Amino acid sequence: MKSIKMLALAAVALFATACSDDDDKFEYNTAEATVEMADASVEVVENVGLFKVPVTITGNRNGYVTITVECTETGNDPAIANRHFFLTTDRINIPAGATTADVEFRAADFRGLDPDRTFNVTIVSAQGATVGANKTTTVTILDKGSSPLFNELPGVYILAGKTIDQNTGEDTDLIEQVNMSIVSSDGHGGGTVMLTGVLGSFQMEMVYDYDEEEKYGELVFHYGTIAMPNAGYDRITWINGQGSENGQPVRGKWNATYTAATFGDSSTSFGIGVFDPSYLGMIDIMYSFTLMRVPEAE
Repeated sequence: MKSIKMLALAAVALFATACSDDDDKFEYNTAEATVEMADASVEVVENVGLFKVPVTITGNRNGYVTITVECTETGNDPAIANRHFFLTTDRINIPAGATTADVEFRAADFRGLDPDRTFNVTIVSAQGATVGANKTTTVTILDKGSSPLFNELPGVYILAGKTIDQNTGEDTDLIEQVNMSIVSSDGHGGGTVMLTGVLGSFQMEMVYDYDEEEKYGELVFHYGTIAMPNAGYDRITWINGQGSENGQPVRGKWNATYTAATFGDSSTSFGIGVFDPSYLGMIDIMYSFTLMRVPEAE
């Protein structure tokens, strides 16, 4: 079964439009008004996060309109509520001065390949207005595609992050070109790759952790791997900010198009430690960084 990056949301909300604390000021429309879905269909990509399905309302109103919506499965590969998408609230308040409102959802971001999935959003009732003929929008959640294959990884990348200026000791931007090459394949869609030119003259080994069933892979950095071989010391390796070679592995998080992966956050550091054989010190460091693939020239 495919795993989901986002398992569930506590999708509990009040009204989409806040009301006055004074209940006496909340009055429903008594004039003629019609509420409908704005579009017959809407498409979003599964990793879009929060998205909105618009509603329109016409007529001269003198108060609020409240609509209730219902989501139903449709199509050959239906989207299932609380699995493929999460509805913020099925009850929406629309004030007298508004001509549009939104039904809010969040799409589930699946690892690997997943079919395009569809569901219907239907206005099932309205208070203070009549439901018009266009009461349903069909939403299609498009699959974002699969991550790169192992043999597609080698090439030129831009490494962008933060480092420390050796002269001033201050944090500074790090932007440099690095090269990725294959070291070995594990025979199951993954393997080991090597970055060269990191922080100018160091190497960085990464494992491509690939799931054959999901057809999804992630680059994973491990502390303790060699940063500079044959340097005249016992070893020069990657360490964390505490000088340890045993830090937790750091998994690269892909962007929406699988053209860049970000490693760590503001609290993550990648230092280069010298051991001979005990720890002598750190000679360079960088923090959370992003690897961006440089497109090959046509």
